[in-house]
Amino acid sequence: MIMKTQQLLLTLLTLAGVGCSPTPQAEKQQDETTTNEETKTLSEPFVWPDSLYLTKPDAPTESYLDKTLRYYSGDTAIFAKEKSYIEDRLVFVAHYTPTIALPKEWNGKPMMRQMVEYYNFMVLAHAVETDVDTYWRYEDEVEDAVALRKDLKDEYGKISLNSLKDGKAKAKINDIIHWALSDDDTRNAMDTLPNSPRDISEMIGQLTDDWMNELPNDRLEIEMLASRAMPQSYLLAWVPDIYEHFVGKESHPTETDQQEIFKRFMAAESFDEKAAWGYVALGMKMPFEMTDMILREVEAMLSSGCYSPLLDPLWRAYRIQYNDMHSCPSTYCYSPNLRYNHFRRMIAYVTMRHIEAHPEDLQARLQYYFMVAHTNIVRFNPYPYGNSSAYEFMRLYWSQDIVDY
Repeated sequence: MIMKTQQLLLTLLTLAGVGCSPTPQAEKQQDETTTNEETKTLSEPFVWPDSLYLTKPDAPTESYLDKTLRYYSGDTAIFAKEKSYIEDRLVFVAHYTPTIALPKEWNGKPMMRQMVEYYNFMVLAHAVETDVDTYWRYEDEVEDAVALRKDLKDEYGKISLNSLKDGKAKAKINDIIHWALSDDDTRNAMDTLPNSPRDISEMIGQLTDDWMNELPNDRLEIEMLASRAMPQSYLLAWVPDIYEHFVGKESHPTETDQQEIFKRFMAAESFDEKAAWGYVALGMKMPFEMTDMILREVEAMLSSGCYSPLLDPLWRAYRIQYNDMHSCPSTYCYSPNLRYNHFRRMIAYVTMRHIEAHPEDLQARLQYYFMVAHTNIVRFNPYPYGNSSAYEFMRLYWSQDIVDY
């Protein structure tokens, strides 16, 4: 699902090896009590400072907690049902799609209208994909596969396309549904067509041309955009490489590391720093009580209306850890994507408000593009031993793919 016109851009991001997000409002600052000795490159093993060195708050964090966001934040009725869905495992939920309503003041802004349309199209496409993925997992496991297919068809029949204003976008969703409900031979034949029903790259191109065509395609420029996107950029200079010490494939964090990271996450004074420590904490194995507190705190952050370049990686880390704690990594398990998309809608809305206020912020546009494009946690994926939460973890923490699908 990659736009042909963005192939070079994606290649450059891969080569850069880092993600992309807006430049921090100010360079990270150290507490006045921090000495030169404490900011030197630390040798192994890393020793935590005796006291908390907190950042001085930069310019006030942007907040977009308006009436619309408050409504989205309170739209949690599905959570109660989703608890039973986790137990049932075999559940179709495609018609629960948390779309974004176009604010009236964006009617005269083509870029903002298109960004909303892009979000609504993608959330519907993700929903269709996720339910057919469930059907494929169980079609050979149930006694009556015909009845199961009928249940899937009935679920797709409940999907509302009213949030889409573009006729081509509506037609594309219907094409995907038709493809999903077809038998194996018909689907395979469709996939060989020049314009396969499930190939949405052209549709994505049409829904992003008003706000993605200004991105640079020079490798150096991309690296400059991406250089301050990593969570490390929002931590103090004495903090060692988080991937080497805490969350990377070869890292070996200690119990002391767990306690210190939890303490710094809870005590962080700036939103960006708190998001960075939250990202680290969610990538580690911690005691249940600590992880549960972190998840609840992160949910409050994702609902707060505060903008940060770290909203997207924090959300991705959140759903990996939540899936591990409250569902399971098996392909047979139901993943609470309704919950995850509840928070995705809020951070997407906040990011759009930021872009409206800062249309020059190309990093935020690129970040929004991928934030919306991330697939749901699905059962079938490149990782053969479980659902895509494990694959997402490997990409996010081992490969450091901060800006990617």
